[in-house]
Order: sequence, then structure tokens, then C-alpha cells
Amino acid sequence: MKKTLFTTILIILFSAISVYAQTLKVTSVNASDDKLYNRIAPRELGKELTLTIYDNSVLVKTTNGTLVLKMVSENKYSKTESSSEKETVSFELIVNKTMSVITSANFTKYIRENGGLNRSAWYELKATRF
Repeated sequence: MKKTLFTTILIILFSAISVYAQTLKVTSVNASDDKLYNRIAPRELGKELTLTIYDNSVLVKTTNGTLVLKMVSENKYSKTESSSEKETVSFELIVNKTMSVITSANFTKYIRENGGLNRSAWYELKATRF
């Protein structure tokens, strides 16, 4: 009950200060290797990517959940987190606008191994207005 009330309050607060929101459709998937592409593409292609843009951050909703990214420049947002000691995960969103309307967005997830072989992988979702 407390969690539901807290979530409701957060949603109301965020919706009150929201600049605008846009829902896009994922039209393209690219990945660093075929195995990752084959895992991501069926799950993401044709699905919705919802962006809620605030003054200095953006709330991104995908099929994998919700993520808040911090503004880096006028049309670029990012976030880096260490999911464990073994890897670092970074997210990047580039928003393309025409006359203050979002026309497309590129959402990229980078995964880098810490230490050891320093392997890395990435995938990118391109979403457009529908």
C-alpha cells in the first residue's frame, strides 16, 4: 500500500513538471554482433519508445522498463552505472527535433567488461514518429 501511494505521488509530481512527452515506434535495431541482434530485434522492433522530457533529464520507457537519463547537451542525454564490479553499463539517447517536435530518437546501450579482456557490446534502437 505504501509503495503504491509513493509511486502515485511520484507520478503526479513528475507529470506536473513535465515539459512534454512523445511516443515513438522502434523502426530499426543495430547491434555489435549477430547474436545480440537476434536476441534484441524480435523483442524491440515495432514496439513503443516513450520519451518524457523535463528541464534537464528525460524519462525513457521501453519494453525493458523505465530509465531516467541526464541532459548532456541540447539533444543528448546519458547515464552510466555499474551493474556489478565486472561490468559497466551506459545509456545514451540522441533526440532529433524539427520545430520543437521530436521526429526521431536513437537509444543506445553500451556494456563494457571491467578488467580482464575488456570486452564490450552495444545495441541501438532507432525510433520514429508514427
